[in-house]
Formats: sequence, structure tokens, C-alpha cells
Amino acid sequence: MSDDGCPIAIKFKDVNAFRSRTIERWAGKTFEPGACVASDRLAYFEAATKSGCKHNLFVTGDGPENMTLEVFTQVNTMIGNVKMLLQERITLFQKTFSTLSSRVQLPI
Repeated sequence: MSDDGCPIAIKFKDVNAFRSRTIERWAGKTFEPGACVASDRLAYFEAATKSGCKHNLFVTGDGPENMTLEVFTQVNTMIGNVKMLLQERITLFQKTFSTLSSRVQLPI
């Protein structure tokens, strides 16, 4: 988090399971001690504190009013930016592949 409380980095990683031990190992490999981990009531993220991280728990509900929580708005913006970048790359790949395949005759 920046000095004004905004997230400054995001990391995506698939894990085998949302279990405390898995999250503890992941946090230990991923974050420096003292890093701030935020979650929305996923108790497993409390295990990140065993790796020296701070855990900020944001209690949310199911309604649209929860989308106004600033921390989640910022994270959703970051995720949206990543999704946009991936979509642009996929489109570029499809155009490139389409152009190449129209010029190359592959043997059957």
C-alpha cells in the first residue's frame, strides 16, 4: 500500500487449495515480512500473518454498496486493467495468427 492507502502492486497466483497452510506458504514465498495482505473475510488469509505479513480484514456483504469500499474499487480497477491488457494481447495474437495462416500453406 502506498502512503495514502492505495494498492501499488497486484500478484496473481493459482494455489491448490484455500487452506491455511497453503496460504501461509504462498505468503512466505511471495511477500516480504511486513507486507499488507487484504481480504474480504477469507479466514485463510489470516495465515499470512505467520509469515510476518499484516492482514487487513474488510468485512463486506452481498449488496452493491460494498462496491463503494475504496480498497476494493482500487483493486477492481487493477484487475480490470490486467483483463484489458490480456484481451488486447489475445486480439493481437489472433490477428497475427490469422494473417500468417492465410499466407502459409500447411501440408495435410
